[in-house]
Amino acid sequence: MKKIMTIAICAMLLAGTQAQAVSDWAISEAHEANKRGLVTHSLLWGSITENITREEFCYLAMNLYKNMGGEGADTRENPFTDTENPAVIEAYNLGIINGKTATEFYPNAPITRQEIAKIIMLTVNNLTERGITEKEICEVCQFDDFNDVHEWAIRYVEDAVKSNIINGYSPRYLFPQGNATREQAIAIMNRAYENFSPMVKDYAVPQVDYPENGEVKGDEVSVSWSHVMGAHSYSVILRDKDKNVLSTQVTWENKYTLPVKDLAEGEYSIIVGAKVGDFADVYSPEITVKKISDKNTGSGSAGEGFVDKYPTQQDKLRRIFPDGQPYTDKETAVANMRQVKVPVWKLNKNGEKYPSEATLEINANLAEDVVSIFTEIFNDPERFPIKNLGGFSWRNTASGSVSEHSYGTCIDINWEENYYCYAATGEAITGNYWKPYEDPYSIPAESSVVRIFKKYGFKWGGDAWTTLRDYMHFTYLGR
Repeated sequence: MKKIMTIAICAMLLAGTQAQAVSDWAISEAHEANKRGLVTHSLLWGSITENITREEFCYLAMNLYKNMGGEGADTRENPFTDTENPAVIEAYNLGIINGKTATEFYPNAPITRQEIAKIIMLTVNNLTERGITEKEICEVCQFDDFNDVHEWAIRYVEDAVKSNIINGYSPRYLFPQGNATREQAIAIMNRAYENFSPMVKDYAVPQVDYPENGEVKGDEVSVSWSHVMGAHSYSVILRDKDKNVLSTQVTWENKYTLPVKDLAEGEYSIIVGAKVGDFADVYSPEITVKKISDKNTGSGSAGEGFVDKYPTQQDKLRRIFPDGQPYTDKETAVANMRQVKVPVWKLNKNGEKYPSEATLEINANLAEDVVSIFTEIFNDPERFPIKNLGGFSWRNTASGSVSEHSYGTCIDINWEENYYCYAATGEAITGNYWKPYEDPYSIPAESSVVRIFKKYGFKWGGDAWTTLRDYMHFTYLGR
């Protein structure tokens, strides 16, 4: 019997119209930044609360530069071997950015707050001719972690704090070597634009109309939106539930029909962008779309492309604890575990990868998925090397609560090189460090490991929470 696919459209009216849900503190500034054309397409490639990369911040900085009247720089000189991104090259030729080395920019590495201070103040000063004066009163000395500001960054951090462009994480701490999220970067751009732009512009934002009755059957979904005065063109952006952009379609009309025939079942979102200036785009609130099958048909299998069979937290809990009761003693937990063998890549002493196998103890209800996950990781061209694997362990967390390792629903990978730490300071709780792109055992945010685990409904501790980072940790239930 042929499946009948349904697109269930439900509005998710977000408080911030920068096209994604933002933290409460950032709503107002994100709303303003979007109306002013300061949000770039690059920020739609992931959650707004995740860390922003060095490359993404260059997009923002150069967008701010041009919206404040700056002219594009020469892009012919590119000293970097790891990027050809025009925003990075323009920023380099304007003297706004440097690489981590003379020839490497590290575009996908997260950017630090002191690096942001330097880039944003050089961007502003390049346009306004304010100049950066030698410090007379140390504005950053009010913070207890002032000594963490590197010497090269002090005058930029001081200027950014004095100009109210960068604030402390708290009255006591600035965390200059900590990373910044996308929403924090947007807020910083908005403050710089508001404080230093010779003219502050506001644009209308597209408002998306939803299909009648909230449902559309068939292989297509039609989307329409309000006309934005002065818009040159529109872009219709389709994302999956993990905020990965699947397609971007450009149109000159205020309506578009998206093909959905080849989409797997699951949740997606649609965002409409309007190009309102040479360098300005504004984005609609997103709407969520869910592709589901008729109740009388099968649900598909993960091997055919991910199907979210357990979409809610309650669904997941019922899967792990069919009788509704979490394990309260080690003996019961052990009885519900299963040992599985999974393929992995190892590194020899010369740094060469070779195939191997590892044994993992995991919740029996997750065993099949876990084997599929590691098989996909093993078969991916990245061939990520795995030195350590940990699953079931009857224990408490570092804070004293019951660890979900006790339920066999968490997996730790390469724990020495993917540490558990405080997000704001980077202070280690367990493990040594996290150095993606430097240490082969550290797990990059864009890696096949993160992507494949998320595909099967797991969260990654590297971006799942606000105050803590656990880069080794993949959790099915969320902790």
